[in-house]
Amino acid sequence: MKAVITFLLILIGCSACDTPGSMPDETKPLVLKTGWTYYPGDHQIAELPATGGVALDPWEDVFQFRAAYPPPSVGWLSSNFTVPANWPKQPLALTILQSVASEVYLDKQLIAKYGTIGNGSQKTHEHDPLLRPIPLALTPGSVHSLDVKIALAANTKYTTLFESPNPVFQAELKPFDNALHEHTRIHTIETAFLRLNAGINLMLFVVHFFFFLLNRNQVANLFLSLAAFSNILGTLLQLEYFLYTPYHTDKFFLGNTVFLFYQSANLMLFFAIHHFLERRKDIIYWFLLTYFFVALVLNASWYDLGWRAGGAIFQIMVFLNILRICGISIRQNKKGALVFFTGAAISLICFITFALLGTFDTETHFLRKLSEFRYLIYMLSWLGITGSVSAFLALDFSLTSKQLSLKLAEVNELSEKNLAVEKEKQEILASQNLQLEQKVEARTRELNQSLENLKATQAQLIQAEKMASLGELTAGIAHEIQNPLNFVNNFSQLNTELVAEALEAMGRGEGRDAEDILHTVAENENKILQHGKRADSIVKGMLQHSRTSSGVKEPTDINALAEEYLRLAFHGLRAKDKSFNSDYIFTPDPDLAKVNVVPQDIGRVILNLINNAFYAVHERAKSGEQDYKPCVELTTEHAGNKTVFTVRDNGKGIPAAIRNKIFQPFFTTKPTGEGTGLGLSLSYDIVKAHGGELKLHTTEGVGTEFILELSN
Repeated sequence: MKAVITFLLILIGCSACDTPGSMPDETKPLVLKTGWTYYPGDHQIAELPATGGVALDPWEDVFQFRAAYPPPSVGWLSSNFTVPANWPKQPLALTILQSVASEVYLDKQLIAKYGTIGNGSQKTHEHDPLLRPIPLALTPGSVHSLDVKIALAANTKYTTLFESPNPVFQAELKPFDNALHEHTRIHTIETAFLRLNAGINLMLFVVHFFFFLLNRNQVANLFLSLAAFSNILGTLLQLEYFLYTPYHTDKFFLGNTVFLFYQSANLMLFFAIHHFLERRKDIIYWFLLTYFFVALVLNASWYDLGWRAGGAIFQIMVFLNILRICGISIRQNKKGALVFFTGAAISLICFITFALLGTFDTETHFLRKLSEFRYLIYMLSWLGITGSVSAFLALDFSLTSKQLSLKLAEVNELSEKNLAVEKEKQEILASQNLQLEQKVEARTRELNQSLENLKATQAQLIQAEKMASLGELTAGIAHEIQNPLNFVNNFSQLNTELVAEALEAMGRGEGRDAEDILHTVAENENKILQHGKRADSIVKGMLQHSRTSSGVKEPTDINALAEEYLRLAFHGLRAKDKSFNSDYIFTPDPDLAKVNVVPQDIGRVILNLINNAFYAVHERAKSGEQDYKPCVELTTEHAGNKTVFTVRDNGKGIPAAIRNKIFQPFFTTKPTGEGTGLGLSLSYDIVKAHGGELKLHTTEGVGTEFILELSN
């Protein structure tokens, strides 16, 4: 029975752990490691049997939980203890380290609960309080009972990485101030030194990575920066591993990740020195690289001893190999070898000292043995070699700067000689420049005369373009006015006849018929008035658009402006060429807000784009393609903070060879005599003056699309 319980249970207890002088002798911790009785089974606190338990001794061979043991069933640990009579009257505290889920009862009253004890091991979740004090109000000399319900979670992974053993349950009673002092001290030392270590390595990372960026050929600087960066990651995760992770499975994976970063830092450090000294990759190099991966496997798979055989031994092997290659390089008089050898010797001595102070202690937790001196020794074991490399680089940089200063002096001397030669050349060039200026002046006069002639020609062409546009606009307006005038004439003639009929009816005494005729006359008069107003609005529009642009921007309804010019352009082309015919579609955005523009100028742009579109579809229609239906489509829409006007046709499109010339003055795709090539150029300038954009999208054989974008 006892042998079975040995596999299922624990040893309760641990040795005193506070630093010397942290508490007075009369209040040394009361280590609860003897007098325990184990009661197997899932009982309630009130149901614990008085007999039938198994007395437990502090067996050294099961001080820690062994990962190979099967999970024990739920059970109870019971013990009585006496508060030392010589302790002063002050608040006390209970501190616990454990690898199980537990419920702690003092004198049959629940005082703490860690983790979750389920109905089975699969539903049990362990939790380690990490020495967090449980305050107790006990008097010196009093006797108390301590009952602990424990259960071990199934499939939990454990690691002893970095001197962190896994006692199933261990407890100590001590004054509350001492317990709080220990807990605070552990957090303060660990946090302060780890952050200091991370800060120093951050500086190393920045310096060496900067050196690498300045000189990409020196790969050793990259390895050193990677070593420092890996050390930073390991340091930050170690803080989480020791102080803030109460779950052992999380500790297992987090600890192995920290181990990976630290070992990677050591490997990168070895690579850096190897590259600095330009050593060849011998069999020891490949052995060390192989052992890096072996160490990772040992740490994750070999409980308790794996990280010592992998981590500690690997780091010592790295320092020894650095010493080896530095010694060889010293005999070969290689620069920096002696500095690196000194740093590696310091690192090796410090690391061995650090290891001897606790690495091979399998019982006491690392944080309880941690001291400022030991942490300082650990930091020196890393900074010895990295600091020597940085010091060498600083010295090398200083020597390089001096050499550059000497080179700079030589360059200045050569520059002065070159300046004298350059001055002589400048005098020769000055005389040649004078002759060239005279020739340029003569050519400039000739070019100015040519430019004046070109401007005169351009003015004539612009006027011709304006007259042509005016003719097309006038034809469209005339066609628009003709319709209401025809209605006015027809209804006027009809009213004359109806009045005569009314008079005849009145003469015959047929008053009712005369009244009906007069009603019809009144309706016709209304229609005459309606079409008269239509003609009046057309004339007013013609007068408005014939006036010179004021250049003053005003809120303008783009939908109305586009629709009006579409209709005028269509009828203008119909009046000019009876064979012209095309469908057109206008799709306005009903929610389009008014845009602040010069209406006359934007109207000219819209009219020009529509005329070009109608011309394109008419030209394709004349080619006689079967099933081709000419069509021009206009759309307006609001896109973000812009108003977009699109003219799309299904003409032949614009060839790729001339697309980049389409907005150039005097360039036209029309035959001689049909276009000046100024329409699109002027349109482009008007749009740019409004702060907008005029874009072209075209596909040969499919059609062309002009997009006018104006800011709201």
